[in-house]
Amino acid sequence: MALLKFILLRKLSLAIQRKALLLNLRLPCILAINIAIVTVSYLSALGLRFDFDFSVALARSWVLPLLLLLAFRVTAYAYWNINQGRWRYSSTKDLMSLLKAHFVSSALLTASIFLFQISVFPRSVIFIEFGLSVLLSGGLRLLTRLASERLVEISRLATKNDREVLVLGAGDSGHLLIKTLLAHRRLGYKPIGVLDDSEWLVSSSVFGVPVLGSIANLESMIASHPRLAAVIVAIPSYSAERFASATEICERFGVALKRVQSFEDIACLDAGEQRTMLTVESVLHKDLVVEHETEVRSAIRGKRVLVTGAGGSIGGELVRQILQFDPLEVILLDNGEFNLFRAAREFSTDGKKSVCRFELGSICDEDRLVKVFAKYRPQLVYHAAAYKHVPLLEANVYEAFRNNIVGTRNLLRVSQATGVERFVLISTDKAVDPISIMGVSKRIAELLTQEACASSSGAFAAAAVRFGNVINSAGSVVPLFKEQILSGGPITVTHPDMERYFMSIREAVRLVLTAGTLSDSGEVYILDMGKPIKIVDLAKKMLALYGRRDIPIVFTGVRPGEKLTEILSTDSEVRGATRFKKVSKLVTSRELSLNHAFDWVETLEARAGVLDERTLIAEMKAFVGAFTDSEGSSHQRVSRDNNQARHPLI
Repeated sequence: MALLKFILLRKLSLAIQRKALLLNLRLPCILAINIAIVTVSYLSALGLRFDFDFSVALARSWVLPLLLLLAFRVTAYAYWNINQGRWRYSSTKDLMSLLKAHFVSSALLTASIFLFQISVFPRSVIFIEFGLSVLLSGGLRLLTRLASERLVEISRLATKNDREVLVLGAGDSGHLLIKTLLAHRRLGYKPIGVLDDSEWLVSSSVFGVPVLGSIANLESMIASHPRLAAVIVAIPSYSAERFASATEICERFGVALKRVQSFEDIACLDAGEQRTMLTVESVLHKDLVVEHETEVRSAIRGKRVLVTGAGGSIGGELVRQILQFDPLEVILLDNGEFNLFRAAREFSTDGKKSVCRFELGSICDEDRLVKVFAKYRPQLVYHAAAYKHVPLLEANVYEAFRNNIVGTRNLLRVSQATGVERFVLISTDKAVDPISIMGVSKRIAELLTQEACASSSGAFAAAAVRFGNVINSAGSVVPLFKEQILSGGPITVTHPDMERYFMSIREAVRLVLTAGTLSDSGEVYILDMGKPIKIVDLAKKMLALYGRRDIPIVFTGVRPGEKLTEILSTDSEVRGATRFKKVSKLVTSRELSLNHAFDWVETLEARAGVLDERTLIAEMKAFVGAFTDSEGSSHQRVSRDNNQARHPLI
């Protein structure tokens, strides 16, 4: 093994040395070629002047003018950096520099002939040599560039995997884009046509790529090119309305839409500035709208804040946004070592290190919670720690009870005992008329939060905030779809009518923080999540985003614990307005008994270890009173006896 390592290292060292040697020899080689071109041009000029009768030509004084010309030409080349450029990238600017160098060196030669009074030297040789040397030098560079481009084209033709693209815009940006795509095979794109609204450009071409018509023909062009993978907008001034129209067309055909940043912006962009990329959030119109910053800052500034589940996607985003509002201290609590380690790496930068504290522990361990709360005395608690995977919890009922219910009870009890000012529970729309173990456990967590607040006589403010699926959160469908697309598919969807409410993770967390400023009497708040989105439509939008119309969508069947649709409130809950337009308060139309949830949890906790799964489920069903097995239910529960192996976990 040691010998093999030595041989490999030796080969690598020799390769590096050869490359360095070639780089060191490049300038002398180019200089030698240029000297040879000048010499050949000079001798050819003499031959042309004397009809290639070199016996007459060489009899004249020709050596001194050649030496002078070489000296002037080499100096001029050095002054205009002609020896430094790579010939495969030669441009008109390089040609102008070449003309300047040749003109100045020829002019200096003419002046020297008069100065040294070389009367027998024919002046016409200078003009002939100028023309020949420019032709040879420029022509050699042009041939090198043409040969290089031809090699790229040949290699592109040999590659069948290049993705076809259509370019919108034949202006400066379009020309530069097409030139780049043609020159760089590694990008994997093959421009097949250009659309531009300038009538005089129609039927012309851009670097050999035809201009097929106006941008109004985009839909018909996509339809006529089934292998088209992407449309690239190369018009810096393209309006938002036209871009939205192009987006709608591309989504319909499952073609990716990309936009080239203007070269003026690139030149003027500061290093710290960020540019918006096309994301799932933007495609679903779920971008963050920053509102109510003053109220949130007033609630958090100077406070000690504890976040449970801080190593997860929602908990981590809570920490990111809380840090923007100048807290005194943020305590990150998580039971996953790797999650907490990753959070510590992110939040241990110079600007955050003095504020963040990292505690490893489970909310199921009440003694551990007592120690953490006694150590830091948090004033605000955001409870994001929970098991959320619906099919997985259907098969692990005890852990759902222990973590989502007992853990929340522990956290509420310790928060009350240590004088926490405000407690915010992160809940879910699955807690409404729940049919899944996950939904039942979160509904009981809501009832515990309401009872804790009601029993504190105003000394403990608490609230629960419900929202739907969070885009790109851990375990959500979006990362799964992305993984399936990148692996070549297929995309798996449970049912064509399955739909969910979606929010961007940043928007959901910002509204949680906003709702947290309202909490005082155990209210349940719901966030404005817009309209529900069919999962199959989300899959189609993601395929369009990645330009993969070739990947099929496969329906696998509804899984245990799932509903086709989610609702945001029960028939007995009425939405009430708050001072924040995207946050509503749920007011129940019936009296709820909020004086025995803690006792029920404690009693069931003592027995849970010896109960079988069916009995535990029955106890939880009976307490919530929202399960139904009747066929007439609007949300029919999927039988737990279904073959779960048929349904991949999402």
